[in-house]
Amino acid sequence: MRALYTDRKADLPFRRGGLMLRRIFLTPPRDRSMEQEAALQLLAIETRRLDFEVAKWKQQQALRREALQLKAEEIALKEATTRQRQQTHVMELRAKLLKALDEAGAPPAQTREYLALLDG
Repeated sequence: MRALYTDRKADLPFRRGGLMLRRIFLTPPRDRSMEQEAALQLLAIETRRLDFEVAKWKQQQALRREALQLKAEEIALKEATTRQRQQTHVMELRAKLLKALDEAGAPPAQTREYLALLDG
């Protein structure tokens, strides 16, 4: 409560409202009118409401960041899975090609040529 009776701007709990509010905050409690007390109570309520809104906004931002991070991880996993499937498919094609060329009795030079074409 000491901050209410100082005249340093940094110590004021609520800066908006200009000079009138500074006078209210700087006035000792025994010298305040009912109107000033009501204004202080309204300011306290508004301050709590704004604090709540800020906390809610920060929480929403944290949830959005977490959702985006999870989505990025999901995409990375899908890319890795796709890459592995492609590599497996190429290995299967290579094995089938080697088997077919071996069964056909193709010379090693021709086998290397086909494998080079497959590798691109």
